[in-house]
Amino acid sequence: MSEGKNSEEVSRTALFIFSLLLFIIICANFALLYLALPRNRIEGASTTTIRLCVGPPSDVYFIYPQEFAILNGTEHIIIYATNLYSIDTVKNVSIFSNVSLGLQHENIQYALGTIYFDGDTNYEMDLNTTILPDANCRYTFVAKAESICESKISTARRISINNINEPPNWSRYENELTTNFSKFTSWTRIENATIGIPGVGLINFSGLTLNFDDADLNSNVKIEHNNISINTGAEPCLDFFATLEFYNLSFKAPKPMANGKNCPASVCKFLSYENNTYKMKVYTFGINEQYFFSVAENMTPLLNIYSDTDRYERFVRQNVTFYANFTTVGGIILNGSPYYCEVSFKEWDNYSVPAVMNFNTNSSLYEYTRSFTTTGVHNWKVTCYSPGLELPYVTKESTFIIINRPPILLYAIPNITWLENRQFTGLRLDDYFADPDGEKLRYDASPVPHIKVEISNSSILTLTPDYFWYGNQTVRFYAHDPENLVAESNEVLLTVIHVIPKEFEAGEGGTSCIPFWNCTDWGPCLYSGIRLRTCTDLENCKTNKSRPEEYAECVYVPSCYDLVKNNGEEGVDCGGPCPPCPSCSDLVKNGREEGVDCGGICPPCPNCSDGIQNNGEEGVDCGGPCKPCSKVEMPAQISTPDNRRLVLIAEFIAGAAFLMIFSKIIAGALSSKI
Repeated sequence: MSEGKNSEEVSRTALFIFSLLLFIIICANFALLYLALPRNRIEGASTTTIRLCVGPPSDVYFIYPQEFAILNGTEHIIIYATNLYSIDTVKNVSIFSNVSLGLQHENIQYALGTIYFDGDTNYEMDLNTTILPDANCRYTFVAKAESICESKISTARRISINNINEPPNWSRYENELTTNFSKFTSWTRIENATIGIPGVGLINFSGLTLNFDDADLNSNVKIEHNNISINTGAEPCLDFFATLEFYNLSFKAPKPMANGKNCPASVCKFLSYENNTYKMKVYTFGINEQYFFSVAENMTPLLNIYSDTDRYERFVRQNVTFYANFTTVGGIILNGSPYYCEVSFKEWDNYSVPAVMNFNTNSSLYEYTRSFTTTGVHNWKVTCYSPGLELPYVTKESTFIIINRPPILLYAIPNITWLENRQFTGLRLDDYFADPDGEKLRYDASPVPHIKVEISNSSILTLTPDYFWYGNQTVRFYAHDPENLVAESNEVLLTVIHVIPKEFEAGEGGTSCIPFWNCTDWGPCLYSGIRLRTCTDLENCKTNKSRPEEYAECVYVPSCYDLVKNNGEEGVDCGGPCPPCPSCSDLVKNGREEGVDCGGICPPCPNCSDGIQNNGEEGVDCGGPCKPCSKVEMPAQISTPDNRRLVLIAEFIAGAAFLMIFSKIIAGALSSKI
């Protein structure tokens, strides 16, 4: 019921809109009539006839003949003409014909007669076609419908008058590829015709029935090596779609051409290229302009770019090589003047000044190598120049990632001892940690009961125990890089020494026990500026009376084995007055290196999957210590014609899915309103 009600509402709305438009048209006609009337006073009587033409224009079209009709003898012409929405009917229909004869397209007009209104909408007459000269697809029949208010014209084009059968002139093409026109007695309706020359080319009108009567194929059809055309100005009956075949071609990636230019998709379409035979479908041989079809190498520039990082990890200050594969669609390498490529990198939101890429004759690629000082995602682009080709230049953009390596602990952090109610400070954590990527580190520590741990921006460590607390605690320190990768220290023992107040009173209960103290030798002077010993009461009087000092301040003397960077050392216990510090070029596996001068704080150690020819390899990641070398496989190209075809199919499917979803949403909204 709701659908019927809604339909009635739509009908009433449409009727209202139509009535409103009709009213506006009538008012406009009266207004124009009023403005057209003379404003001078008219003496005496006068009469005026006003005729209003309301509604859409008259309708007229040919029922017979229609386009491409073949007429002979006496033909019955039928034309539909009416003006249903006007107070005037069509009074008469005049019929005439324009015919284009000869190569110069002279236009001749024939008046065929006038058909008067006889009470219905079909205007009919018999036409004796023998009064007209034979001509194939050259006649245009024109019907002009006349009424009081207006006139309307309709045409039926490319009509043939054929009262005399004449064979085509085709001696140049008499071979096994061409239809044998000699076996016919009438040539106005030839099915699936072919015209060709072996080893040269072929025109195939498969699926069509065409008029070859009196066609001069010798003069107006051209089939030469890599060149096919039909002069449709002289042979308009052959201006239909066809399949063209070009033989004995030697292109890598051929493309269709029309008049020496890229053939528009509305004119021709690639079908196949196999065994040096190229096939294309053409939709016209030219109406206003004759098309000369041929095949050419597709010299459209194609650029693909990639870098080492597409396969391998690359780190800060490690070389990265960037590649550009600059060819035509057919795979012809574009190298040497005037072709070249430039690469640039996005830094601080802008691309750097382009650098010229070098062409590697071994890989047939343009290459450029450099390192980077920051980690993360980087943008880069390549522009390759191809003056004289269809595109003067091609640009591609991409991204690459410089991998962030975690910080490392270079040296063990020493244990720390200091006195009760005092603060310890001065140790720099930067001396013990390092970041392979050279990034600034921040530090924190595990929670420590009774001891406040503070680390300044310059990595200086400060330890503050609670008042009157002494004892032992442990702590671990953590180094974080900007991307929050972490290195952990060794466990560090924190010792706070109890400071015993001196006692002057006798022992408890007035005992006469006299302590006998036995003390160890003084220990070394610690980094905190104190030295320690332990004293024991051999009499066990359980009193501190006369207890000797168990700590003493001292002047710390740096050494090359105290686990502290001091005394002009370049690192912890190395450099300066100490033995040289481990380096990434001393040919010794030392420090935190994973191999000789590699790994840890040094560049990554060579391996058989790093994309670099190193470590005695005979090729990149092959030979020597790696698997035997074989044919080098380059990374898959980013964009190929097949990939582009798949992308287009995917986009089409996605678009269709979107339209289906959108239509369901609209339908749902309309149904909810109903």
